[in-house]
Amino acid sequence: MLAVEDFIASTSSYKKLNRRHGCNAASFTDVKYVLSLAGEYRVNPFVIVNNYQPFSGNCYNYSGSNPKNLIAALDKGIILGGHHLLCCSAQKAKSKWGTQTLEERFRRKFPHLRILRIDSESVADPSHAAFGCIAHLNEILTQYDLVIASPSLETGVSIDIRGHFDAVWGIFQGVQPVNSVRQMLARVRETVDRHIWIREWGMSVVGNGSTSIGGLLRSQHVATQANIALLSAADNDDYSFIDQNFQPESLQTWGKRGSVINVEMRRYRESVLAGLVEDGYTVIDADDADDDESGAVIESVKAASVELYAAECRVRRSRILQPSLMPNLRSCKTQGRKRKPNDISSARQNCLVATKLKLRLIWSRRMMTGGILN
Repeated sequence: MLAVEDFIASTSSYKKLNRRHGCNAASFTDVKYVLSLAGEYRVNPFVIVNNYQPFSGNCYNYSGSNPKNLIAALDKGIILGGHHLLCCSAQKAKSKWGTQTLEERFRRKFPHLRILRIDSESVADPSHAAFGCIAHLNEILTQYDLVIASPSLETGVSIDIRGHFDAVWGIFQGVQPVNSVRQMLARVRETVDRHIWIREWGMSVVGNGSTSIGGLLRSQHVATQANIALLSAADNDDYSFIDQNFQPESLQTWGKRGSVINVEMRRYRESVLAGLVEDGYTVIDADDADDDESGAVIESVKAASVELYAAECRVRRSRILQPSLMPNLRSCKTQGRKRKPNDISSARQNCLVATKLKLRLIWSRRMMTGGILN
């Protein structure tokens, strides 16, 4: 055991710390942040080095610009009669590789299959089989052949079922941080094969996407000043008294972690695979499906996506056209006169003001982001 203060004093860089004590930059940042929050209270932390390397099994990596090869392989696994967990990074109907679209696609292809979709919408719907399932996963999941999950199962749950799932599959489109992908794949504790498709680069970034701490912090200062200016313009009050340097240690830690995430997003696939190797997986390049199989997958997914999105649009349109939702327009029509500004409700006026402010904020952020990145 080694006191944190001792090895901080005896090391001059993160690289030296990594070589001598096996600590990564993330854990070092966490320790410094906790010590800064302690304030004047003296804390004597220590380090326990864990050299244990688990064997997590095989992880098959599917190449390509989309996960068609992975879905084709999953089809074969389902035909063989196994049980599978499919992890997705999206859920909306308009997402071609999201939970809803893939659920519809597999229901069409395998009508006999018992499928459970777990995402933020299904777990909150009292009429859905997934309602309230998070607290009883180990009892519920054994009732299904295919479980399709969004990042709702990313953290905070442990699937300790033994002998049920034959494999865990993952489609990661660059939305989640690298560590979140690794955690999601580890929800099933049993050592079974993992099959993954990962986008080459990430689509989500922290702040303005800068890979330096200074760039991220500058972007937040500019955004804060823009927000204060918009608030002042909205109600003619002076908000210059707002402390923009509140809890600097929190902002510094956010900048450090954010810059790491942004670097990983630029090499998303490479970063995820490297992390899985650290977790004890043996990464194996999977074979591609033949052209006929992959083409059929694309067509079936596209058909399911189009149908789901069209159904969702019909539902939204029917809700919008309900007379009860448009009292002002209906009253104007019955009175046979044109709508005047004073007919618009205060709620709609507030909505218009909020929309204008939002557009101005987006414009200011784009100007700020372009200036920093260029």
